[in-house]
Amino acid sequence: MVRKHKDNGSRKFGAPLYCAAWPAGGYPIVGGGGGKRSSGIPNRAVVLKVENGSLAETEQGDIRMNELTPFNMALHPEGHTLVVGVGSAGLKVLDIIQQATEQPTLSFAPESEAQQEVLHSFGDAKGLTFSSDGKLLAVGIQDAVHIHEWPSLLHKASIRKEKHALTDAVRDIDFSRGHANNAVIAVACEDGTCSLWLWAQAVCVDSLQLPPELSGGAFKACRFARNAQKGLFTVVNHQGSGHILYWQQNDLGEMTLMRQTKANSFAAPITAFDISSRGNFLGSGTSEGASIRVMLAPYMISTGWSFSLVS
Repeated sequence: MVRKHKDNGSRKFGAPLYCAAWPAGGYPIVGGGGGKRSSGIPNRAVVLKVENGSLAETEQGDIRMNELTPFNMALHPEGHTLVVGVGSAGLKVLDIIQQATEQPTLSFAPESEAQQEVLHSFGDAKGLTFSSDGKLLAVGIQDAVHIHEWPSLLHKASIRKEKHALTDAVRDIDFSRGHANNAVIAVACEDGTCSLWLWAQAVCVDSLQLPPELSGGAFKACRFARNAQKGLFTVVNHQGSGHILYWQQNDLGEMTLMRQTKANSFAAPITAFDISSRGNFLGSGTSEGASIRVMLAPYMISTGWSFSLVS
């Protein structure tokens, strides 16, 4: 896939890239491909290497996924398992095998017939996330959020659009670290709303309200702070620009907006967003370029670091 080295550290990939994960160490994993085999572009998950802040020239390994295109990924907190959304075919599970200082290798995890049935049943999963202890997997689809035990895949609960007033198809989800027993999830939906739920009871506890200057904007992504505080980072796209907002839950259970990025921080909609495993950094990318910007959390101050991945 790697075609060209540019002075800014970017790399040219011969395929659309849809998702990424970063286990411990300097070996990020990206996923993408051309879809149907007739496109001539293979569907793959690829292991890369970061050296001195730049991507290394050569790939470190890959796994071919045949007709299955990896559209999104969720990395288990222990770093040894990757759940991959592969469109209408549901989910596939990859094992990440890595010795102390060696590069990781990817392989398909063994699946029982019962597990295969559950993984396929999700269909096109738009949101994927593990709880911080790795015991729960949340899957957001067209009309519901499903919570399952991991790795048994035993169904725990569901929040459904028709039954529980979930407003639209799920765009993004995340478990709160600040609530006991992984009890709260944030859900961003395709209609631009973002809400907090007690998932076991399927009860909505709060819906975030945009500040006046962002009225008419749409929530794109949500990530809870990775500490005991009940903080939540959200991406809002508004009139062609992107914004990151930080909220905290008060004693009454309401989410209060604490700070947001400056109006000119992102000149294009934010299309990719994540938080580091320790919660120290926020990473974001926009629709108008392949540059990934890194900011300090929770103050959302730019570090000046950027990477470029060119599909």
